[in-house]
Amino acid sequence: MIHDFENLTNEQLDIYNQFKQKICSRNTPLKHAKSEEDLRYIFENELNLLLRNLGFIETYEPFQHERHHSNGHIGGKSDFLYGNTIIEYKAFNLLSKKDIETEKIQAQNYLKDEKYLGIKMFGFLFDGV
Repeated sequence: MIHDFENLTNEQLDIYNQFKQKICSRNTPLKHAKSEEDLRYIFENELNLLLRNLGFIETYEPFQHERHHSNGHIGGKSDFLYGNTIIEYKAFNLLSKKDIETEKIQAQNYLKDEKYLGIKMFGFLFDGV
C-alpha cells in the first residue's frame, strides 16, 4: 500500500518531522547497525513505527525484499521494495564516494526491470548516513 505524505495534518506533519530528525541525528538508531541486514531491520522498524504513529497502519507494513544479481536475474543481495521505491542497503557509513557510481548503476539496473515498465520508480542508495 502507498501512503499519502502530501496531505498530512499538522499533527502528522510534526510526527513526520520528528521521524526525520531522529533518523538524521547523531543519535540515530541506524548507527547501531553492524551489517546491511541490521540496517534494513532497524530502518524498517523505524518506518513501521512512523506509519503507526501517523495512523496509516495498526500493526506493521509488509515490506518486500527482492533478490537480484547485477544483470537483473533473481539472486544476490536483498533490497527493500516498497510501492514504487527500491532501496539498496549498504552497511552503516560504509558507502564511499568511489563506490557510489558502481552502486548507482546497480540500482538503475534494478529499476530497468521489465516488471516496472510504465511505473515511475525511485531508487535510493542507503547506508544510514
